[in-house]
Amino acid sequence: MVWKARDTMLDRDVALKILPAESAASEVRRERFFREARAASALNHPNIVTIYEINSDGDVDFIAMELVEGETLSARLARSSMPISEVLDVARQMADAIARAHKAAIVHRDLKPGNVMINHDGLVKVLDFGLAKVGAHRTEEETREETRLALTRVGTAIGTLGYMSPEQAIGDPVDTRSDVFSFGVVLYLMLTRELPFEGDTNAGLLRALHFGEPKDLTSLRSDVPEWLVPVVKKVLEKEPKDRFENMGEVAAALRQRPPPLPALDVPDSPPLPAALRQPPPLPAVDVPVSTPRPVRQPRREGRRRLRRSVGLLIALGFIAYGVVPWQRVFPRNASVPTVADSSPAGLTLQASDLLRRYDRSGNIDRAVALLQKAITDDPTYATAYAQLAFAYLAKNTASPDAQWVRLAGENAARAVELNPDLAAAHLAVGTAMQDAGNNSDAMKHFERALELDPLSARALDAIARAHAAANRDDDARSAFERAVNVDRTDWRSPLDLGGFYFRRGRYAEAITAFESARDRSPDNAVVLLNLGAAYYMGERHDDAASTLQRALEINPTGAAYTNFANVRFSQGRYAEAADAFEKAVSLNANNYLVWANLGDAYRWAPGRRGKAAETYRHAIQLMDQQIAAKPADANLRTRRALYLAKMGEPRDALAELARIPRTQTLAPQMLIRAALVRELAGDREGALDAIARALKGGFPLRELQVDPEFAELRGDARYHRLTTDLTK
Repeated sequence: MVWKARDTMLDRDVALKILPAESAASEVRRERFFREARAASALNHPNIVTIYEINSDGDVDFIAMELVEGETLSARLARSSMPISEVLDVARQMADAIARAHKAAIVHRDLKPGNVMINHDGLVKVLDFGLAKVGAHRTEEETREETRLALTRVGTAIGTLGYMSPEQAIGDPVDTRSDVFSFGVVLYLMLTRELPFEGDTNAGLLRALHFGEPKDLTSLRSDVPEWLVPVVKKVLEKEPKDRFENMGEVAAALRQRPPPLPALDVPDSPPLPAALRQPPPLPAVDVPVSTPRPVRQPRREGRRRLRRSVGLLIALGFIAYGVVPWQRVFPRNASVPTVADSSPAGLTLQASDLLRRYDRSGNIDRAVALLQKAITDDPTYATAYAQLAFAYLAKNTASPDAQWVRLAGENAARAVELNPDLAAAHLAVGTAMQDAGNNSDAMKHFERALELDPLSARALDAIARAHAAANRDDDARSAFERAVNVDRTDWRSPLDLGGFYFRRGRYAEAITAFESARDRSPDNAVVLLNLGAAYYMGERHDDAASTLQRALEINPTGAAYTNFANVRFSQGRYAEAADAFEKAVSLNANNYLVWANLGDAYRWAPGRRGKAAETYRHAIQLMDQQIAAKPADANLRTRRALYLAKMGEPRDALAELARIPRTQTLAPQMLIRAALVRELAGDREGALDAIARALKGGFPLRELQVDPEFAELRGDARYHRLTTDLTK
């Protein structure tokens, strides 16, 4: 029995594993119980559960160990299939753990999904060393007896046997290569959700283990990387001599990659980045580092000192909010119900007003509850379905989750089905499509919404976003400005216009637009966060600090803490930045950029660098959900590549860059990320090429000159020739 318990001496939660009295009466079970503690405690590895204490109290034997809060690999597989990136992440951590055991002459002998935990941060922990073989001096008879006991444990014979090596299943002596085979079974299962060898009985499973062949991987899953197929084949070889010698070799094989990739193919003069749609709360805005002037220091010297301490690509991307595609519920001149009205129309009006101020904490959830009640009362009320779609899109951007995307799409489709002449319904469908990366079809619905309601600021705003995503900047700017002028009380259109200018590095124009949004909604934390970021990039640093502080006072959200942390980071106060980013993560744990920012702070904060890789890994896991929906998104791909490079996996990072379609235009900031990836991968020529293209595209040279990530590159004569030629 395993209990969550409190260690009152050290003031920490632990997992307390207790051997039941009936089991304690069996010397075999008692020996296995204590062997688990001895084997695991002999190892010190982040992917192996830590044993704190082994002891007895009267006739109660117990082990106090690290509490791992999360789910087993079995539970993870039961939920859904795993993306390839997640499979490889879990597999590599498992391999590292067992490689450490093998190095200490310990063979686990019970590797299976139920003995692998994944915590909430994506960290893998291997558990249950109760069948471990410690040392190399065990007789064949001892091995046979222990295997027999394992096979006859009540309720576990088939499950355990399914993961055994052929030699272990028949009681032959085993060594590290047996764990290699068991690991292969788990890896195959993660990739396909099927066991490589199956049988209805023990005898049938034994036959399959010794004589059967697993199904071809690529026939079960088409996206398995080519390089991985021979690795899986080798770990599942029948004969131990044909497998990898130990898990250390497996861990190395899982980090291999094909030959070096060709240089990134990008246009000579890439246009400025297409604005990726910024729906409801919390999309990321790319913000290159510009260092604020610290208080009470001479302006020039203070800025110079701070810039020396700031890295351009240390993810100093401010978190900014986008705009909920809210649409007025009732046509102009229509009879509008009162707020007190509890009819479906009245409930929908109340929800619509809440969504209009989605910046206020709790408004989105309250709107969802009202709209669900409206639909329950009238399942044919199309307007309620459209508004519910907007609410779910807002929830997804604030806390990304596939269920919000699915629910938004379903409700939007239902709204159009019930009333194809409802502008809000078409706007909802188009927004859901745009979030899924289908910009062209989304535009058709936006245009239909505008046709139905020619004075809809939200439809104009949506059309502007679609133009921006397609690099039609003149059309986008025109549509944004029309939206701003249609409804001079609405703060969201100038907010979106400011975001359009901001992402193109036109900070003075962004400030003007954001200030207009602030004038229309002075107590709005969303507007203040965006305005503060624009002030910061426009080098109005005192205004930025004051504005961001005001946003934090109004609504202390994860975004507010992130922007506050970014200011601390830019001042070189990395420990304080890390603390603030940790607070941001606690408030918005589903946003990958928040985790990536925390990883960057850990990289620079004294004594915390060792935590950075795990934090980047979690950012990547969250990001992969978005990449699955938008596989060609260069913004996501270049960020993912950068995080991999910072984790010390440059080959993986280069492979990620290679997945960007050659037809995709890279914005200057994306090119700078690619340059750093290539620099960390040892490809100086590729890094210089990407830098040249970024500078031609308008990336500010002053930011590159103070970035410590490129310190070595700046010592290259080719860099000086490049920058001199470009500034002539």
